[in-house]
Amino acid sequence: MRHIFRRSLPCLLVVSFVIPLTGCGGDSQSPTSPSPTPPAPRSGGVPGLALSGVGVSGSSVMSQQRTQGSVTLTGAAPSGGVLVTLTSSNTEAAKVPSTVIVASGAADATFTIDAATVATTIPVTISASYDAVTRSVSLSVRPPAVLAAFTVASPA
Repeated sequence: MRHIFRRSLPCLLVVSFVIPLTGCGGDSQSPTSPSPTPPAPRSGGVPGLALSGVGVSGSSVMSQQRTQGSVTLTGAAPSGGVLVTLTSSNTEAAKVPSTVIVASGAADATFTIDAATVATTIPVTISASYDAVTRSVSLSVRPPAVLAAFTVASPA
């Protein structure tokens, strides 16, 4: 006679492992936690802070050239910076980025204005807006200078 004993034993599987964190701000020898996400730039609502002006480098720019624009606040931007909206009255002649960020602690920021090819001088208004205040500046986009290039040779 044969006896078979069966016994039910609970199974428990324990797995442990270590994942080294690299590329998170520390070296490969020291585990680190991810850096905190900086605050997003504010698009308005900072008490006592307003847009004081917008400017351009020079009153005109030649076709297919770039010039710099700038925005200025009445004071330093808070932590996370300030988002200023930009527009061009004629994007066919002069293009600006849709926004520019004034960095935390700064009172101004610059942006690039790209001039397109034009046949005649085109007036353009560049506007900046922040917290319901809009400031504007005029810029003229000029056609390229036409230079005659020829050689006169006399018969020998």
